[in-house]
Amino acid sequence: MNGRTNKTFILAAALVVLLSSRAFSQFSFYGNTSFGYNENPLYNYQKKPDQLKQSYLEMNYLKQFESSKLSFSYVSGLMLFNQLSDRNFYEHNIFARYNLRLSKKSLSKPEEASSPESSSDSTAEINGQEENASEEDASAESIMEDSSASYLGFTLQAGARHDKTAFKEFDNFGSGFSLSYKTQPWDAFSLRISNSAGLRNYSYISELSNLTDQLSIQIFNRYNGSYQYGISFSGGIKYYTRSMYDTTKFESKRSFNQKSQGKGKLGSKISVPSSKQILLEPQENGTSQFTAGVFFNKNWETSTSLKTNFLYRFNPRTLTRYLAQYANTSMLSEDIYNDFFSYQGFEAKVSLYQPLPWSLQMSVEYNFQQKNFEAPALNLEGVQIGSEKRSDLANSVELYLSRGFSLFEGFDLDLMLGAGILRNQSNDDYNDFSSYHLTGTIGIGF
Repeated sequence: MNGRTNKTFILAAALVVLLSSRAFSQFSFYGNTSFGYNENPLYNYQKKPDQLKQSYLEMNYLKQFESSKLSFSYVSGLMLFNQLSDRNFYEHNIFARYNLRLSKKSLSKPEEASSPESSSDSTAEINGQEENASEEDASAESIMEDSSASYLGFTLQAGARHDKTAFKEFDNFGSGFSLSYKTQPWDAFSLRISNSAGLRNYSYISELSNLTDQLSIQIFNRYNGSYQYGISFSGGIKYYTRSMYDTTKFESKRSFNQKSQGKGKLGSKISVPSSKQILLEPQENGTSQFTAGVFFNKNWETSTSLKTNFLYRFNPRTLTRYLAQYANTSMLSEDIYNDFFSYQGFEAKVSLYQPLPWSLQMSVEYNFQQKNFEAPALNLEGVQIGSEKRSDLANSVELYLSRGFSLFEGFDLDLMLGAGILRNQSNDDYNDFSSYHLTGTIGIGF
């Protein structure tokens, strides 16, 4: 770990001591460590299997007032590869949130009053970019509450990723601000409007530094304890802050150099691919996107729950850029390779939570994504395949079994086993792959 990472852990430890000593009842902590095997952890055609270790740390401080609450969160993750150790990385995020209840109507569930306003910011990473999900997905999952009150929410967030020197291109810093307003203008339906803006800066690939802004609207029924349904709409833009690119490091399409083979003047020559990285759409400055979706969530008295979300992405202006044929391993750095602004198409997500005997809990999640890019489809040499545009179909299923144990008052132990399978069909040879993973996790919280 580098010096910056060590300083981060020192600051995190100091925060734990400070908050626990002054307001222990308002401080919460959760940490876990996972060990597992992934058949294709870099998610590309090469399929280089490896054993992975991952640590996760989350610290929260909450101060509640009569009609508002203030919270601070620190979330970090460390990923360690066994064979591919050059890919090790560390990333962390800080969130500050303030939620204000505007109306004086009482809440039927005070302890859950923050659900629609918090907007699940710990999963909606910097710039609203998540792994295979959008901000409206998180919002749809977080509004299961029964309240006719109006709320105003503010969130400030910042995060960074630190990689080893061999893959320092992934190093980046992000910051963002979001504002949300929820009200109930109709007897049976509520309205939530939110806007999030962010900046992402890449230290070593300034061509990918960008600004984003996204406006979202959700209309959903007042939760009655059994089911929730609604519709969502959003519009956003992504603007790259630099229009020129370094031609000594990048090229927009694969070039070839002639290299002599053999001796003498009559020696044959072969074409050798350039060693430059392919930066697609390097001189275009941005893209815009609209989404429309529907969702339905159902709860049963047995604590079983079902959540569904369907949406379609449409890009009226598709001038995105990304590094082609570059393995990705992180949510925070998704747009170094591609993010949801890069493509359009249909998406579906279905998740089921089911309590089992012996205090076991099971969760199953299925994801489907159709990704139609305006960027060209490439072969493994980086050459465009005819006039084809890149098109992907991704299907994934994940299954988790977990059980919690109470060690003593206020301290809990979690054990979890997980498995997942992913198939990404693509006409871009580098991105046509499959993968499966197995993981075991142990976590402690208080």
